[in-house]
Amino acid sequence: MAQCIRVSLGVILLAACGCLGGGAVAIIDSPVAHVGSIALQILPETGDMAVADALGWRAGIPSAQVVVHTPSGDRVGTSDAAGKVQLSLESGSFVIEVNRVLNDAEAQRVPTVEGALGFALVSSLLVDGSTPIPVPVPAARKKGLIISEWAFNSAVLPGVTGYGFGGYFELYNNGDTTVYLDGMLVGEAITAPFKLNFATCQDEDRLKYDPLFLWAEQIYRFPGSGREHPVIPGGVVVLATDGIDHRPIIANGLDLSHADFEFIGFNDVDNPAVPNMIQAGQPYLDSHGFEAGGAASTVTYLALPVDLTRAPRQRPLSNPPSDALAYVGIGRTSMLDVYSHLRRGGYTFPPCLPLLLPVFDRESASLTGDAAANTDFVVSHARRLFVERNGRKYLLWTHSSRTDFVRGTRTVGVVP
Repeated sequence: MAQCIRVSLGVILLAACGCLGGGAVAIIDSPVAHVGSIALQILPETGDMAVADALGWRAGIPSAQVVVHTPSGDRVGTSDAAGKVQLSLESGSFVIEVNRVLNDAEAQRVPTVEGALGFALVSSLLVDGSTPIPVPVPAARKKGLIISEWAFNSAVLPGVTGYGFGGYFELYNNGDTTVYLDGMLVGEAITAPFKLNFATCQDEDRLKYDPLFLWAEQIYRFPGSGREHPVIPGGVVVLATDGIDHRPIIANGLDLSHADFEFIGFNDVDNPAVPNMIQAGQPYLDSHGFEAGGAASTVTYLALPVDLTRAPRQRPLSNPPSDALAYVGIGRTSMLDVYSHLRRGGYTFPPCLPLLLPVFDRESASLTGDAAANTDFVVSHARRLFVERNGRKYLLWTHSSRTDFVRGTRTVGVVP
């Protein structure tokens, strides 16, 4: 079992496998009342020291743009040559943003294998009167093929249940070489975001907090025998639940008839012009195929080709005994990218947090709006543009959905 740790941002996280029961995360505010000048030390994350050493920044990241959002207004500053920034802050828990893009000369000093573009962070900051406060910031990397946009929020048809068939997500080649989709896997891993009447948070811990596998029942495979579906650098791939024109069906629907791939279900109209994804996991219970984001929470993944006949399987303890669905373990070393999102609030059951371990995603995003007002259908969760270089757009990838994604408008087939 993982130990409870104190994170150097000044936030105490009682996380990973039951420190608060159900793997909950808590921010514990200090009672210290303090208003004044606080020093923040902007540091490279320990796992990114190869990048920091190449730049000579092990002791601190210089010229980083720092914003701390407080109720009384944003506090903005730039770190000095030693990585330190001085801000006037009251005591409390706030959101901090850090961005540092490498210039061309700095980028040339970093080994190509690192693929680093800079450093970025969005996280929680606890100000309790102590100073300086260390702020570890992960490197932003090119990474390769990544999830770039997620838009699976349901709409409501008047007099009908939710309309969840107009969603899609996108992949983007953030690297510098062509990749081939053939045989790759996409889907949704177990989330179990809250405690149910027949299940405790701990019932799902062995699946949610396995450091070696993401456990999924929804698994889809790209068609192709090896090199049939290339994605060039900067290329975008759209995967739609239903690759049709949704505009005649639902207000604010999209024309997804030109999607690159679509999912198919047992009660679904197939668009022959859009290639079908191949069902490779448990047959999905919904009639239209893959729909991510049940209860507005998701762990959506992209993985390398895997021989699923040799993959481990487990049945979740929380399901009723008659439920025969089994989860398949997809190894961490096969994961190319994970987008996780947590809906905060609106539940009638206690939350079970976090959704997954940080080895798969450092921190989940939380971008849900007012679902009751049917507003989320018209928005997407999109990966931020980090830098444009040599005519290419590079999106932000720091292995943290909270840092990398923002809430915005749907932009099918187009990056920011």
